[in-house]
Amino acid sequence: MKKLFIFVVCLFLSIHLLSKIIFTPQKIVIGQQVTFSIDNPNNCSSCRWEFGDGTRQDNVKDTDSVTHIYTKAGGYMVKITFDGCQGVTPPAPEFLTINVVDERTISVTPPNPKAHETITFTLNNALTNVVRWNFGDGSPEITGGSSITHVYNNSGNFKVSAKEKGFTQSPVEITVNISPDPRTVTFSPQNPREKEEITFRAKAFKASGLLWDFGDGKKVRGGPVIVHSYNNAGNYNIKVFDNEGKDEFPILINISVQKDLREITYNPPDPTQGEIIRFSAKGFKSSTLSWDFGDGTKKKGGSSITHFYRNFGIFEIRVSDNGGKNSNPFTRKIQITKDRRNITWEPPNPVDHEPVKFKLISFNTNGYLWRFGDRVEKRTSLPYITHTYNKPGTFTVRVYDIKGKFGTPLIAKVTISKDQRKVMVTKRTIHVGEEISIKAIGFKSNILLWDFGDGVKKTGKTEESHIYLKTGNYKITVNDKGGQDKKVFTVQVQVLPDQRKIEVSNSTIGIGEKAQIKALNFYSQKILWDFGDGVKKIGGNTETHYYRKKGEYLVKAIDYAGKDKKIFTAKIKVIIKPSKVSALAISGGELFFTSTGKNYSIAYLRQKNFTAKVRLKYEGTGIISAYWKIDDKHYKLVNQILSFGQSKLFSIKNIPTIETGLHKISFWIKSPKTKFELKGYYFVSPTKEKVTLIIPKDQKKIVKKEITLKWKPVEKAVTYRVILSQTIDTLFRKPYKEFKKKQTIFYIKNLSNGKYYWFVEAFDKNNRLLACSNISSFTIDTTP
Repeated sequence: MKKLFIFVVCLFLSIHLLSKIIFTPQKIVIGQQVTFSIDNPNNCSSCRWEFGDGTRQDNVKDTDSVTHIYTKAGGYMVKITFDGCQGVTPPAPEFLTINVVDERTISVTPPNPKAHETITFTLNNALTNVVRWNFGDGSPEITGGSSITHVYNNSGNFKVSAKEKGFTQSPVEITVNISPDPRTVTFSPQNPREKEEITFRAKAFKASGLLWDFGDGKKVRGGPVIVHSYNNAGNYNIKVFDNEGKDEFPILINISVQKDLREITYNPPDPTQGEIIRFSAKGFKSSTLSWDFGDGTKKKGGSSITHFYRNFGIFEIRVSDNGGKNSNPFTRKIQITKDRRNITWEPPNPVDHEPVKFKLISFNTNGYLWRFGDRVEKRTSLPYITHTYNKPGTFTVRVYDIKGKFGTPLIAKVTISKDQRKVMVTKRTIHVGEEISIKAIGFKSNILLWDFGDGVKKTGKTEESHIYLKTGNYKITVNDKGGQDKKVFTVQVQVLPDQRKIEVSNSTIGIGEKAQIKALNFYSQKILWDFGDGVKKIGGNTETHYYRKKGEYLVKAIDYAGKDKKIFTAKIKVIIKPSKVSALAISGGELFFTSTGKNYSIAYLRQKNFTAKVRLKYEGTGIISAYWKIDDKHYKLVNQILSFGQSKLFSIKNIPTIETGLHKISFWIKSPKTKFELKGYYFVSPTKEKVTLIIPKDQKKIVKKEITLKWKPVEKAVTYRVILSQTIDTLFRKPYKEFKKKQTIFYIKNLSNGKYYWFVEAFDKNNRLLACSNISSFTIDTTP
């Protein structure tokens, strides 16, 4: 019974508990999500929410909250109906009245818009980013975002509306007042004549750069003030565009241009400041005019007059008829550009005592007066001149036109720096006969005038050497530019006594014995030796020599390879000592180049270490005296003793290769007498590049009278020259056969027996030599 009572009481309480609809947020705005719930749920599982705008949500537990978005402002009745309550009768529906507001507004930027101005409209608190805009000026509606721009062509009041996609609420509207366009264009004079310069002034434009369309076919980009003249009378519609024409809404004005017979011309047509201008007035009634040039200068004159402007800019010329009594002067503006004249000089950074070459730019006349700023002035008819400043500093150079083309001088400032040139020697203290090296540093020229202080003067380069023959203190002086520079540079040198001498190992020797001579304290490593028996050579500080005859010999040694004027001597006595020595006899030999191993070779222009050698066969002992000859001219002396051997190798290095073409080299033996001369040939090519010969192999023997010559192609080569001869010395002077070929193969028939030499050159499309081959040989021998 007690349990039944408790159940009845609980059931009664649950049936009578009151429920209430609650919601957040408290202020409801369209497009904003609203959350609804019950504060005292009844455990009902199937409730229905109705939001008052025709939408509902079913099968919701009364313990759960629901959300909803209103798309239109107004008052709404929210209702919840309970169902599916556990063990109890569903309570009565609950009701709630809510108010939904619309907070969307349209803002305008700038706040005070004008016609032809870009205006930004913004829909504040927009619910979407898809808005259909109507600007109220008859232009088509535009679908865009929540922010958009528009331009009104006219002033007035316009209703702007914005309607968002998906919302039934009425569009958001605003009325915008568009003020008239403040831009104006005026001109003066008000009644212009043809060819009269008119000043146009644009006001209240946003940009300083405008596009002017004067209606006569001329369009000009310029500022808010611009000058224009019309060649013909008539009515013209002028358009002025803002922002150099990027603004598409111009200001329009009309101008009426009257006929005017008066005219002012000037020459030159593009005058510069300082340039004398000749003005001419035409169409005036009087021969006496009043001229006002606009720079403060006024003159009385006729229809032709001259004037120059000291400054550049725009000047208004006013010419009054009848000596100035005419109250309506004819005006014209003239543009005076900045003086284009200029002075340049070389070198760009001059120093004192150095000639400076001045040159005039855009200053063309027939006579000039130069004032250099150091109290020196010169006249010349040419637009350039040379001047030398005697001290450093900054000087003002003025150039005057003495022929009357310019009324003002051309002025420039030139800075003359202190001269940094100097003379240096390797040693300040030397000995008599010792060579000293002197350098001129920082000089402008490579040709200098040298005075060594001992009476010797010469024109030389920036590096020189000198030998003093007497002790003492000497002052070396140098003048730049071969002595044309008047400034002198000096250096002091002290010369001490000479300590050089020569000595011999034995003052008395036998015939064929070695004599050893030393040069002590000599200054150079190359000494000219004269052994007193006709043999001379350039050698080192220690030399050996062999004498073939008895007698007394005076050995001489001259320093610096014989350039020193002082001679050092020593005596050697040669006697006959008992011995049996067989006479020297040359039995044979051969000359060959180290590069080929043969007596012919190719060298390139200025090739270094180009070497030839001679291998001699001999018997006995004695001295060989011979000459190396280049093109049959003595080139190098050979004096050497040969002692009981069978062969000897002689070398000559650095054979001259300074002249292209064929050259002959020979080894001519003066003593002992021989019946042969060893010789070879070499050809100096102007290029290092080589043509590689393929067939036939060098010195190959061919047993038929026809042969194929083949070589490797050379890059960029167009033609090849093939030279064939039966002797080396005629290979280049008078060849047996010579052909020009585009291919790298050549066939020859009907050759007679004998030895042949051949050579190939490669040429480019401009017939310039690209490469040449070595000289190769072959032998035709068809004998059975």
